[in-house]
Amino acid sequence: MISDILKYHEEKNIMNKRIKCDVNASLRYCPPSSMTEYDNGIIHKARKILPLNKILFDVNNQPRQTDKGNQAQDLMESFQEHGWLPQCPPMIVREIPEHPEYDYEGIGGHTRHDLLTIMGEKHFICDIVDGSPLAIEALRARSNPTALPSTPMTDGDFISHTKNVIDKELLDPTNRKEMSVWVSKMTPTVGKRKQDILVSKIMNNSQINPNVKVKTYTTNEANEYLENELSRNSKGDNKKNLTPFYLDYVKPSNSSGKNIFWDGFTKYFKYDCNYPVNVFGYINNPTHAGLNSQRVDYLKNFENTQQTFFKMVSYMTGIDIKKINSERYPIRFVGFLPQRLKDGKLTEGKLVDVNGKTISTS
Repeated sequence: MISDILKYHEEKNIMNKRIKCDVNASLRYCPPSSMTEYDNGIIHKARKILPLNKILFDVNNQPRQTDKGNQAQDLMESFQEHGWLPQCPPMIVREIPEHPEYDYEGIGGHTRHDLLTIMGEKHFICDIVDGSPLAIEALRARSNPTALPSTPMTDGDFISHTKNVIDKELLDPTNRKEMSVWVSKMTPTVGKRKQDILVSKIMNNSQINPNVKVKTYTTNEANEYLENELSRNSKGDNKKNLTPFYLDYVKPSNSSGKNIFWDGFTKYFKYDCNYPVNVFGYINNPTHAGLNSQRVDYLKNFENTQQTFFKMVSYMTGIDIKKINSERYPIRFVGFLPQRLKDGKLTEGKLVDVNGKTISTS
């Protein structure tokens, strides 16, 4: 988008002004106090005119993910018509003396940096700051406009940036109080009610909070998945006349072992003990953090039912329980239906084991 804007202005032959910045005028009309006003973890070190080729703006560490084409167009026209305006905030950077190529990391001003570089500008006015890692991350979001006419940060942008901060292990995704403080520092000019709504959106995002329930199946959805995706029967019937014929059930984790046992043996005897009963499982109240342990518990319950059957047979026949062949037990667990782990989308294989690894369905 920015390159398209550049091409348009080149064709119109209007890219002929150099941008001149004045530090004293900038300090007079746009004092740096706004950066430290909302977060005492930020230290304003200096305001200087810096070479653009010594500033690293990482596109992967940019809070705003929405299309910035309109903002780039507005900036281009403003630069061409007015040049630099002292009342506009400078770009924000922090020193990175350990970097072999760059002297500064860009905190705020990704679009301006891209546009100025394309326009052939060599220098621009910048605020040099320092602070704790979390304070710097809040400033990244705070330095982006949250109101029109500039391109505003959306809730999606704030959520995406928060996820990046959590990935850096700077925030506890399960601590609502900590998250509320974080949101207030990202959005200090937004009302408390809107901040609370944003906190709830973040805390209820399954990609951020490991305690959020993963989207599960309804009973109908589970049966449809078994039939349509795995080409198997459901409810122990051969209603699709599939060959080979299997007695298949899909059972949620809240199904009792007695229920699986009774349904399985009823159908097993109905078909003269000629077909094994295959059980496919799914977790009816899954969570990101607990999915593996929930599947482990499911299998334990299934195996406990099997052991109860062996004890019953041993008691009624007098056969030593160790001599009872487990292969004669007709109800077999095959695997788990994949859980929808990201925004309701499948991210596991068609059929998985207790650890989420794909099982062949051929």
